[in-house]
Amino acid sequence: MPARTLLATLRDHSKQVAKLETATADDFLKALKQTEAEIVGRLYAVTDSDTAFSTFTLQRVLAEVKAAIGTLEAKAGDIYGVAQQDAIDLAVEQVSSEITRASSLLDDAPLNLSLDAAAGMSDPAQALLANHFESSVQRYGLDVLNQVRRKVQIGMITGDPSRQVVNEVQRAIVGTRPQAEQLVRTETSSAYGAAQHRSIAEAAKQVPGLKKMWVHQSSYKCDVCIDLDGTERPIDGTWTIKIGKKTKKVAHAPAHPNCTCRVIAIKPSWKDKLKGLGYLDSVDEDGE
Repeated sequence: MPARTLLATLRDHSKQVAKLETATADDFLKALKQTEAEIVGRLYAVTDSDTAFSTFTLQRVLAEVKAAIGTLEAKAGDIYGVAQQDAIDLAVEQVSSEITRASSLLDDAPLNLSLDAAAGMSDPAQALLANHFESSVQRYGLDVLNQVRRKVQIGMITGDPSRQVVNEVQRAIVGTRPQAEQLVRTETSSAYGAAQHRSIAEAAKQVPGLKKMWVHQSSYKCDVCIDLDGTERPIDGTWTIKIGKKTKKVAHAPAHPNCTCRVIAIKPSWKDKLKGLGYLDSVDEDGE
C-alpha cells in the first residue's frame, strides 16, 4: 500500500536521526573518558598509595582538573558543531523528500519542492541551541570539578590514603557519564527538531494548506507524548506538554530528554487517507 511506503520512509528518517544522535553521544563520551583518564592519571602521579593529600597537592590537582575539563569543553563544542550542521542538512533533505513522497503517493500528482538550506542554517534558534549546549557542557564540567574537589577535600580532612581518594574520584567521574549521554542526545535531537521545523515552514510557502503533525515513533507509550501522536498544528502553532505538574508549550519535538518523537509535514488530504488505512488513531485536536 502507498501509505506503508510513506510510513517506511518516516521510519527510515527516524533511524538516520537516531544514528546521528548516537554517534554524537559516543564521540562526546570518548572525550569524557579521555578526560577521566587524564584526571585519574594526574592524581596518581602527584601522590603514592600511602601518602595523605596535602593542601599543596589539592591545589595542584584542582588546577590540572580545570585544564582537563577545559579540553573536554573545547572538544564538546567541536563535536556539537559538526552534529548540528549534520542535523540541519538532514532535516532540509528529509522534509523535501517527505513532502514530495507523500504528495506523489496520496495526491494526484507529486509536488516540485525546493528548500532553502541556508535559511535553515541561519535560523536564530540554532544559535540559541548551540549556546544552550555550550552552557550545559560548562555546567557539566563544573559539576565534575566540584565532585573532584569534594572527594579530595574529604580525603584530606579524614587523612585517607591517596589511592582511596583516587578511587573515589574515579567513581564520581564515571557516575556523570549517563548525564553526558543524555545531554548530547537531547541537544542533537533539539537541533534536528528546530531545523526540521524551519524547513517545514519554508515548504509551507510553496505548498498551500501544509501543516505540521506530531508523530510518536516509539513502541514505548510515553505519558508525555503519546496523546500528541497524530495531532496537527498550523506552522506557527504549539503543543502543550505536561510533565508532572508543570506544563510548557513547544513548537516541535523533542518534548523532553530522550524523546523519540518527530514533527512532520502534513496536508489534510494526506492525514485523512492515512487514518482511513488505519495508520493514525483518532485523536483530540484541542490542547493548544
